[in-house]
Amino acid sequence: MRVRRSIFIFFILLQGTVLFAQKTMAYLHDDADFKEAYALFEKEKFGAAQALFSKVSTRCIDPWNIVRVEAEYYSAVCAVELFNKDAEWLLEKFISDHPESPLKLNAYFHLGRYNFRKKKYKDVLQWLSKVDYNDLQP
Repeated sequence: MRVRRSIFIFFILLQGTVLFAQKTMAYLHDDADFKEAYALFEKEKFGAAQALFSKVSTRCIDPWNIVRVEAEYYSAVCAVELFNKDAEWLLEKFISDHPESPLKLNAYFHLGRYNFRKKKYKDVLQWLSKVDYNDLQP
């Protein structure tokens, strides 16, 4: 009887404890939100991805941080894919804020696509004339 009671108490205590697993560096690293947002972007979940990209870009203080620059770019591309009204403004702001970024050419391309959807063909020619298709990044 005493053994049964001890086993019963042991299982009760075991159920009440919470096990904590050690998180890997992938989850503790500062770029974890960026990686998660990029995964959502690749799965074409643009609304959730844009929210995380915006969170990453506001959290990074350094305006030249590569993670922040890429987060701003992908946030703007998400706005294009979601047909947001501020998509054109976000892409133009990215281009003016980061003229040295290699993603600038991709931003020109997305501006051309956005204006094509809006049937602003003069603007399409303006933006796509700045694009060398061999230099576009995937």
